[in-house]
Amino acid sequence: LAIALMGRADSQVKVAGHRITLAEVESHLTALTDVQRAMVLCPPTDATQTRLFAFVQLNRGTADDIRAALAAVVPPYMMPQVFVPVIDWPLTPNGKVDRHALLAFARQSATVSVERTELRGDTDRQVAEVWSDVLSRPVTVRDVHFFQEGGHSLLAMKMVHLVQTALGVQVSLRQVFDHPTLGAFCDSLSQRTEALPALVPKAASAHWPLSMAQQ
Repeated sequence: LAIALMGRADSQVKVAGHRITLAEVESHLTALTDVQRAMVLCPPTDATQTRLFAFVQLNRGTADDIRAALAAVVPPYMMPQVFVPVIDWPLTPNGKVDRHALLAFARQSATVSVERTELRGDTDRQVAEVWSDVLSRPVTVRDVHFFQEGGHSLLAMKMVHLVQTALGVQVSLRQVFDHPTLGAFCDSLSQRTEALPALVPKAASAHWPLSMAQQ
């Protein structure tokens, strides 16, 4: 009889309808050559917008490098929204990692590091209204990061649809991942002049092409 320890049952969380084991995300992180140690946490206070925080001790590279490398090996719903580089791990008197101290440090760092760049023009304001609705929190500056504010792939799909409806232009889901801040996302929209095709009646016998979502 062999018994294998697969992880703690209480390390499971539910994100966008998917049940995720935090230890599994940690194992993918530590498998990356640039990561020496990693810990993934889910704050209990984020009940309405579940967010994963990845704390990584790096051999080299940056948190953005790790984010890109992890995105290549895990599905979007397993991606942490916040990546925090760690040099010295805070410890409890028992010698274990102090998870509360890590989360407090992550929130403080995010608050201090965000540059408050004001919205510019009608496109920024219209997209900010959509993001505020989708993320269920006010978005008033260009530096807001969609995924760090609780966004995930399902909310990104909803946001893309609402932006297309509001602005009348073609928007791809890829744009959200390539340009996750509101400012960069809006700038990417200004570079695309392709408007949504007009809706015209089709004959009943005509071929009906699939929409982008159906494809």
